Amino acid sequence: TGAPGSGQETTNGIVAAVINLDGSPAVGALVRLRSSEYVTPLPIPAKTALAMADTLTDSLGRFEILGIDSGNYHIEVNDGKSAVLFTCTLGTHDTVDLGTDTLHSHGSLAGSIDTLQIATYIQVRGLERLVMVDSDRKFVIDDLPQGLFDLRVNLAGGQSSEITNIA
Repeated sequence: TGAPGSGQETTNGIVAAVINLDGSPAVGALVRLRSSEYVTPLPIPAKTALAMADTLTDSLGRFEILGIDSGNYHIEVNDGKSAVLFTCTLGTHDTVDLGTDTLHSHGSLAGSIDTLQIATYIQVRGLERLVMVDSDRKFVIDDLPQGLFDLRVNLAGGQSSEITNIA
């Protein structure tokens, strides 16, 4: 299979399995693969665009994504109530087996922006998350898997700032 845009044949891929807290397979969970540098495009896309899946887990809670270019990736598996976040690096002709992990309850990230400029949006790198900052300069990002995140703060006038390693 050829990776999108590469023009070269590749066998790069990612395989993993996901289980629920009770040990049963997480069947039909959304699996989203994004570059670790990915940010949701502005302006805010339609909600249906954020809900689209790259793939779904199968009847055993497994997923496989093939034909991926080399790079660093975040893979979010989310069943609507709980989630898990995988991160990995693919080299040339790699197939990475991430093993098995467990879905855990969603978390939220709340904060405020202390700046003279009004921040417009907060984005989570590597995930489909984009929220507006309210008039009090506060924000809440819901439905997050557990993990460390890098945020991008988009300021008025097209400027942006990065905040790294937020738990």
